[in-house]
Amino acid sequence: MREVNQNLLEQYLDGELDSTECRLLEEQLAGEVALAARVAALRSQRALRRAAMETYQPTESQASALADKMMEQFHLMEYAPLERLHAHEPALRWLKRGAMIAACLLIVVGSFLAGRQNALSSPITGYTVHIQMPGGETLSQTFRSYQQARRFVQIYQVDQQVSTPPAAPSTASFNTQGVF
Repeated sequence: MREVNQNLLEQYLDGELDSTECRLLEEQLAGEVALAARVAALRSQRALRRAAMETYQPTESQASALADKMMEQFHLMEYAPLERLHAHEPALRWLKRGAMIAACLLIVVGSFLAGRQNALSSPITGYTVHIQMPGGETLSQTFRSYQQARRFVQIYQVDQQVSTPPAAPSTASFNTQGVF
């Protein structure tokens, strides 16, 4: 038999004890007058509570106040862990900021590495036209297709024949190695 305490007596009155425990408790109640008086007092308190609850008719304002109080208690129970965290709010603020900075850095580095991988994995194909100017300067222009590069050279050569004197010719050459 378990120790007789308030919880055990409540289980007995609610009918939650198994038959063996119930029989043992009833034998103990028959032998102890103080324990029997305690169970009788619990039964009378329960009967009074039940009667009060059945006859209680709160007004609309009382019902509203009770509902508000109950919702406030639920709200406090639901957010109780968050209330404790507000005491450490400056530390949490820095933790959140650090996490955001780390996430941004991760995105930037990941994007850079992904772009770098794409640049290394696919060879650049294109046609670079180098133009040697009369003053010794070199101009370069890159085109994706051979036709575009060839047309550029032809237009440049036509323009240079019309506008430059024969003493200082300029040259144009192709580089098809894919240099940008």
